[in-house]
Amino acid sequence: MKLPADIIKHAISHRRHLHAHPELSGKEEKTAEYIQSCLNNWGVAYEKNIGGHGIVAWIGPEASDCLALRADMDGLPINETNTTSYQSTNHGVMHACGHDVHMACLLGAIETLQTNHPPSKRVYFIFQPHEEVLPGGAQLMIDEGLFDRFPIAKLVALHVSPELDVGIIGHCSGPFMAASDEIRVTFEGKGGHAARPHLTGDTIAMGSNFVVQAQQIVSRLSNPIEPILFTIGLFEGKGATNIIPSKVMLEGTLRTMNEAHREAMHDKLESLAKQIASFNQGNATLDIREGYPALLNDVALTQDAVQALESQDLSCQEIPMRMTSEDFARYGQHGKPITLLRLGTGNPNNSGLHRPDFDIHEEAIAHGVRTFVVLTHTLHSC
Repeated sequence: MKLPADIIKHAISHRRHLHAHPELSGKEEKTAEYIQSCLNNWGVAYEKNIGGHGIVAWIGPEASDCLALRADMDGLPINETNTTSYQSTNHGVMHACGHDVHMACLLGAIETLQTNHPPSKRVYFIFQPHEEVLPGGAQLMIDEGLFDRFPIAKLVALHVSPELDVGIIGHCSGPFMAASDEIRVTFEGKGGHAARPHLTGDTIAMGSNFVVQAQQIVSRLSNPIEPILFTIGLFEGKGATNIIPSKVMLEGTLRTMNEAHREAMHDKLESLAKQIASFNQGNATLDIREGYPALLNDVALTQDAVQALESQDLSCQEIPMRMTSEDFARYGQHGKPITLLRLGTGNPNNSGLHRPDFDIHEEAIAHGVRTFVVLTHTLHSC
């Protein structure tokens, strides 16, 4: 299927506009207005303000079991260092995770389907806000009746991948991305003089032991063939060279691939913190903020998508699971078959996602548009 050249130009233009005007999670007002203006110009029906600034559009005759394609909308609190003509004009905010590309690909697909290749059955297009920050826009849209208001049976999304060359669509059946939880641990004890540690409850020792021993839970008390990751990224103890502080705070992330291991790690980390505190004559509190669930790509849907894409000479490549997380998993948690595919964008700046110099080769956008269009015409009948 060959796409009209003008639609690809339009999609690239959409991407540049959206990249230049990023908005943070929950504040995607102007982004939503831009998307609505495009939909209005094409005569596409939609509902707005779902889960915040979320939009659901649709094309095609009504049906009871419809395919939905999803793109996320929010930017990140990063100050862009690129000096392109489309660099962010919103200081301190940047599309450093490719959501501008996701929206541009979906807009390109909508224009193609509305003006050139209409589907024989209704397809929904979800522009989802708030992906980068908990509780996530997927849950917000679901809570506002997404699946009650629209007969969506399965969902597909694309996510940019600088690790893949332009023209490659990455796929992974089954477990693909990890559940993500924020872990905060506080150790409290009787602080005091560093030269008289026997008269204190050494909170620095407590925190240090927790960091080390938590890794033993991962490596020795968990099945080594089941991916689990625990990383501490903040360790704060406001003492001095000769002062043991009375409180230490640690923050980190826990990543797991299934709910049973997730719950078991919660229990083991809390038990470990309390044991260490007790041994050192202190107290420990552990706060867990549960994030997104593990993303499980439906095997049959993923295989159908790959078969459809390859039948149209799109290059697909199997890729491994990864320990990053995505709130697209929420749709699957609510019983819908889902698959998240990776759009190869190349890496012109030798950079990566969530970095201030991230950018893409814009030739990738044509492949993203084509992917959405092909899947629209094939998956709705699977």
